[in-house]
Amino acid sequence: MIGVDIDELRAELDRYLALVRDGSAVLVTEDGAPVARIVPVDPGSAFEQLVAEGVIELPTAPKLSSIEPVTPADPTLRLSEQVIADRR
Repeated sequence: MIGVDIDELRAELDRYLALVRDGSAVLVTEDGAPVARIVPVDPGSAFEQLVAEGVIELPTAPKLSSIEPVTPADPTLRLSEQVIADRR
């Protein structure tokens, strides 16, 4: 998120609106205190907005669908029977 003092925003409004059009959020401050936030009209879902702001990160681990399924030790037994056998 880009921070800008209100006086600079007034002087360079076109520049900051162009940044907002490109997807950036602008935090407007007055005497160092935040007073407003200018964000794109359609930033996407709340999830996408949190990713764009760096609040959350996308996972880097592979999807579970890419992991090979475990082959049962004895395919003729039901899972509950295998668990009971493992406990003995």
